[in-house]
Amino acid sequence: VRNGERKGKLREGEKKKKRREREKERRVDDFFFFKQKTAYEIKECDWSSDVCSSDLTTQVTTTIEPYGKITKIADLLKLTALDGTVKEHVELHGQNAGETLDMLIRTELGGTSTSDIGSVTTTFAAGGHATLGGITSSNVMTGALIRKAVKTLKVNKAQRFANGYFRGVIDVNQSYDLFADTEWLNSVSIYTNPAQIKLGIVGKLHGVEFKETNAGLTLASDGVYINTPVYSTYIFGKNAYGTVSLANQPEKRIYVKNPGPTDTSNPIDIYSTVGWKAFFATKVLNTDWIVRIYTGSAGS
Repeated sequence: VRNGERKGKLREGEKKKKRREREKERRVDDFFFFKQKTAYEIKECDWSSDVCSSDLTTQVTTTIEPYGKITKIADLLKLTALDGTVKEHVELHGQNAGETLDMLIRTELGGTSTSDIGSVTTTFAAGGHATLGGITSSNVMTGALIRKAVKTLKVNKAQRFANGYFRGVIDVNQSYDLFADTEWLNSVSIYTNPAQIKLGIVGKLHGVEFKETNAGLTLASDGVYINTPVYSTYIFGKNAYGTVSLANQPEKRIYVKNPGPTDTSNPIDIYSTVGWKAFFATKVLNTDWIVRIYTGSAGS
């Protein structure tokens, strides 16, 4: 019996050791590595060779900036409003914070216009067009375009995320067309779980987990360089771009300030303030691990 107990304890010890090792691996996967405060550092190794040199280091730098917004709530509004105005303002500021940081990431990836196309260099257009001006409303998002993007990431040895998928951020105008595509309709990975839909995850196709955005950059038709609105989808692997972790910042990011006896800027308590603040920066770390797909849309 004692031998059996010892064997059982050894097996249990081995299981605990393996669990600790797996947890350690997961923790390492979840973090970017910082050099000082404004630099990301990644080590690139050719795993197909017998030797991986730790000297192959690429340093990418960016500047961390403060972002935020403040609004004032008048005392008269608080007295006469039918519902809780402070709660509503807190919710709106939370939304504004998320949209602001999301916009910073979008600008880094895709720029702001045809003359500022961002940092993503691996790009192709629906219909095989060499220029954006060739895209028409019939050149829509398809499963074939997603397969092409995934093939590109595989060739470039892009890493997948912990769940085994690449990630895609798709404009709602492009998902409108993709949802009617045969390859999407034949996929068994379309979610029917409301919890997934609440997270913005609309489905998986060809090894890509998709989230929708209604804040994508639209290149509007100008009748000269672009003949129809052009939309962008980004498909990328882990560590393709980096951001400053909000988890490492002060926990309080939404600030509610009520008037008080020592507030000399508001001596007769005319208003309260609600605002948010965050320090943020984002940077593309590996342009080979992120693909942009330009398309038109039949729903434009």
